[in-house]
Amino acid sequence: MLLPHDEESSIPREREVSVASERSDWELTHQHPLTKSMRYQMASDVLKVFRHYNAIRDLILWYNESNEAGVVPAQLQVDAINSLESIVDKHNLRHAAPSPQLISQVLESTSRPFTIAQTLEARDFHILCSGENLRFEIIGTLLATAGRALTFGFAPDLFSDPSNRGLKSQFVDELLRASTTCLFLCTMLATVNDLTVWMYYENYLFSTMMCGYAGPPSWRRLGELSTQIYALGIHKESTSANVPTWLKETRRRIFCSSYNQDKSISTFLGRPIRISKRHTDVSLPLDLSDEVIVGDPHILNQAIQALDKDGWNRKGRWLRASWIV
Repeated sequence: MLLPHDEESSIPREREVSVASERSDWELTHQHPLTKSMRYQMASDVLKVFRHYNAIRDLILWYNESNEAGVVPAQLQVDAINSLESIVDKHNLRHAAPSPQLISQVLESTSRPFTIAQTLEARDFHILCSGENLRFEIIGTLLATAGRALTFGFAPDLFSDPSNRGLKSQFVDELLRASTTCLFLCTMLATVNDLTVWMYYENYLFSTMMCGYAGPPSWRRLGELSTQIYALGIHKESTSANVPTWLKETRRRIFCSSYNQDKSISTFLGRPIRISKRHTDVSLPLDLSDEVIVGDPHILNQAIQALDKDGWNRKGRWLRASWIV
């Protein structure tokens, strides 16, 4: 049976216009029953979290220095959180509420298509999504990572004061709420991109820590993560043919880790799988360190040539990719 073709319509199908325009409002109104003022309030609530920017940065730095099984290369998150400081300082977010100008700026940035040129080097990646180009996808990713680090037990100076004893649990809740709000905002504003998948992945892991693997929020997030993976097409090796090597490896990591999470849930909780092996041809990630993946392309190519035929390093080192596979 053939599916019916969509009828031609004068209504724009691509989110190529400003979120402040009437045309964009038409699309958003039909996609989600939130008014513009409600979207602005949600965006404001998220940006208010950066009154604790210093603590968030410390959590991100600690996580990426300590975590042996991270999926997103550490330097990408570190560059993003460091680049965000210029916005925090410019708009005085540590001491003042987000300005309407900043809210509009981040909503506008998030609504723009997110494309990555094949020649883009990893050290320049943060320019596309942080600083003056700050997007809610990277905010949601960073806040979920910070929340996980805080839940793991790392405590920045903010929480060492006895008078702030109850602040830690409140802050964990706030980080999860803000990260989840970013999911909803990006569903309304942005087309699916790599940052979207990173955000859903980190939020899923954060949700499992707070709600348990069997909890409905975690199960819902896993389904949404699977949907974003399929929507971006990273379950197919051919989708990554024209992207930088560092991004191709990050996609493989994300997919393999998500696949393992899905199989663990289905095995131990008796639930149906969300990510089917039959529909993928993704190769396993290469057993390379984060520093090599995001470093000089010439050194990366040399490191790839030094791997064995199955993509494992010959030095017996345990790297992030080793744990993911």
